[in-house]
Amino acid sequence: MRRLSTRLLSTIVMLGLALVPLSAARAQPPEGNACDDFAELADAWDEMAGTVDEQGGADEQMQAALGQLFDGTLEMAKVLVETGTPEQVAAGNDLAVAIAAARRTTSVDGLVNGMDAVVANLDDLVDLCDRDMAAANAEPAAGGPAASAPAGGAIRVHYEQPQDPSQQPFAALAARSGVFEGISGMVDSTLVLPADLDTVFTSCGEPNAFFDPENGRVVMCYEFMALFAQLFADTAASSEELEDAVLDVAAFFYLHEIGHALVSYLDLPVTGREEDSVDGLATLVLLQAGVDGAVLTAIDNFAAMSSLMPSDEELPFWDEHSLDAQRLYDVACLVYGSDPDGYADMVGPDLLPEERAERCPEEYEQKDRAWDTLLGPYYAAGAD
Repeated sequence: MRRLSTRLLSTIVMLGLALVPLSAARAQPPEGNACDDFAELADAWDEMAGTVDEQGGADEQMQAALGQLFDGTLEMAKVLVETGTPEQVAAGNDLAVAIAAARRTTSVDGLVNGMDAVVANLDDLVDLCDRDMAAANAEPAAGGPAASAPAGGAIRVHYEQPQDPSQQPFAALAARSGVFEGISGMVDSTLVLPADLDTVFTSCGEPNAFFDPENGRVVMCYEFMALFAQLFADTAASSEELEDAVLDVAAFFYLHEIGHALVSYLDLPVTGREEDSVDGLATLVLLQAGVDGAVLTAIDNFAAMSSLMPSDEELPFWDEHSLDAQRLYDVACLVYGSDPDGYADMVGPDLLPEERAERCPEEYEQKDRAWDTLLGPYYAAGAD
């Protein structure tokens, strides 16, 4: 059986030293031999993928090395998302998404393909690093200062220690996943915010997630993640599948709360229920980012929540939220409307009635156009 090469093991051991961020602060040029470090890291991932492919899997030593490689590279992606220039933020976000996808695959072929995707992202990062180095070494234009990154707020993610020890697994899951840094980086690289927005994962005493306008922060409660785990405990085939479901639903609601923050920060006009509007935004963002699994799991969550409503209890028609069953159909309609052929199996008595499905492509286009119009003035340079 093939053993790990000395060079690869050295790369893993030195990962904490080698992963020098492209910049210590926004708009600063790369330092030292960071570009060479990134190139060596890409080679390490490529060699690791080749070893996994050749062995037809990963033995215990490989599993340990893979874990270090995943964790170290994800930390680098987080640094880029939190401190980089707009291009570096986008590159870090793409890298975090690729790492998460590779880590969550369940087959050898899927793992190898996922690792190849990480290599491709690292190669792009090397190219970006080389360009930044060249720009940093170039003379500024006559009579003008060197270019700087556009001003704007950043979304920062913090994880507090849970008050209840039973919540620790959810705190660890959220922190190591990179999902929420990836979402924050995606929003950061797309929009110019007028001020920073903090996200805090914490114990709240109840299952909830909310935007706190007075303190300029989104609060994600560990109790909410624990509730998701309860809802999917009986249907998840494995602990890994259960963790994926929890992260999927948490990602949906995180974008939902970011939607509330955008309405407040940017003073966006909203007609109808704001809760319905930001449900739509979360759905659109995830679908257009290619993360439809998170939306489909959110639909399952609304179905599960709806089933918990006692039949003899008065429905809360007064609430600012639509009923869970209504949210289910609204989100499902947007999913189907985004690609009627691809999601044709959603139509039928078990999910989306044909009468509603007929209007869904138009509903999707309408909501997509509405949010594009509202957010258009705040798009960062180069953002679609």
